[in-house]
Amino acid sequence: MSDRPAVRRRSPRPDAPVDAAAPVAGVTEPDAADLAVAAPAEVVPAPEPSLAPPPQPAPAPSGIVAASPPSRTSQRGSKPEARTSDRLAELEALVSGGFDMASLLDNTSSRGPARGTKVSGPIVLVGKDELHIDLGGRATGFLSRRDKPDAQVGDVITAWVVKSDDLGVQLGIKLGGDAAADLLVDAAEAGVPVEGTVTSRNAGGYEVRVGGVRGFCPLSQISRVPLADPDSVLGQTLSFLVLETEGKVVVSRRKLEDRDAAAAREGFWAEAAAGQRRTAVVTHVTAHRAFLDIDGADAMLPRREVGWEDIADLTTRLARGQRIEVRLVELDRENQKVLVSCKDPDMDPWRRISEAIGAGDIRTCRVLGHAPFGAFLELLPGLSGLLHSSRLAGQPLPEPGASVAVKVHRIDLGARRVE
Repeated sequence: MSDRPAVRRRSPRPDAPVDAAAPVAGVTEPDAADLAVAAPAEVVPAPEPSLAPPPQPAPAPSGIVAASPPSRTSQRGSKPEARTSDRLAELEALVSGGFDMASLLDNTSSRGPARGTKVSGPIVLVGKDELHIDLGGRATGFLSRRDKPDAQVGDVITAWVVKSDDLGVQLGIKLGGDAAADLLVDAAEAGVPVEGTVTSRNAGGYEVRVGGVRGFCPLSQISRVPLADPDSVLGQTLSFLVLETEGKVVVSRRKLEDRDAAAAREGFWAEAAAGQRRTAVVTHVTAHRAFLDIDGADAMLPRREVGWEDIADLTTRLARGQRIEVRLVELDRENQKVLVSCKDPDMDPWRRISEAIGAGDIRTCRVLGHAPFGAFLELLPGLSGLLHSSRLAGQPLPEPGASVAVKVHRIDLGARRVE
């Protein structure tokens, strides 16, 4: 081995002048044999840094869906792997129908509707565990198949938004059983109804079982319309909104009914017209009038409109919570008030008075009440006549409720008056 230190060959700078005839110090001139064995390596300058964007991969062929980014490892109520598989199947189905893939992928990553929003849309895919619902715009909703086990593609679903995140919009129609108990906090924040069974009543309200959780519903929150019988709801499974979850669970049925009534009220005023017949619920009753609820709208029923016959006290005929059939008479759209009647126009006694009563007839009538100029008598149910004080021949007015024999002098059909 030579004692001469090894010399590392250094490539000349590309920009330095080179003298081909000048010897290089410390380097032995190679002979022809060496040149034949190995030629010196060509020196390539380093490439200039490029500012151009990196090349993009070629687009995927039609019908093939690019893999989406990894999903979160947990999602309450569903498996991410199953949901991703269902999402890809949904996109493939839509692409095969002529939809734009870029638009669909963009839609799936956008923020959906706010939690607690009531939404509706058609089912676009029935997955193994979930229904995929097109919410329009840039959102896809997911609803457990347990809520709609018989639903098919194309069915329109109305539900509430429980949660909205990058994986989609989690929907719920109402939560019941253990699912409701597990999601009480989410249900309270989102305003999603839960099902509960009313098990008992005490002085302050009702005990309600939501799955395995015991809740409390105050007496004032059990119904929007006061109950005629407070025990009528015992044993029933009803829908409630969750008001509180810390310390104790407090629920309200009235809040849910108020919310539904507000939506129904809009529909009522959009369709209501004089002469329509509707079902009403009595919310409050006095001797002279009753207040009603008609699809969330406030209505008033005067005593004179309850029937053709005279009624002295409405509390003897109507009770809170009672359902009655009414006819819309007057609509005050500005103040959203309605005047209604229970009278059937076909049963108007004035339409048959000519068949029942004639001038000169002697009839026995009941005294309805007094007036400064005489007394009103009931000739037929719903038809009264005036007994003027000048025709009493000096006799005192008969007392209300008494029966008297009178002669019919005149019938004025145009003015609806009988003397």
